[in-house]
Amino acid sequence: MQLWAPLSAAEFRLESRDRDMFLARPASAELHDAWRAAPWQLPWLFSVRCRADALILNSDRSADIVLARTMG
Repeated sequence: MQLWAPLSAAEFRLESRDRDMFLARPASAELHDAWRAAPWQLPWLFSVRCRADALILNSDRSADIVLARTMG
């Protein structure tokens, strides 16, 4: 999974936890291991729930961020 913003981009690997739910972890193993050095951070960054019309992102700092599917 790749996410882009005006000033940066990030790449994640998704690990299946249920039929429509995944945990997003940094794609780079080095970055993933760096997160483990901070005990207040989880080794995963956010969850992704897949719906037909959107992706729903949740983390310890945000809730229900909806990325709506657009037809293009």
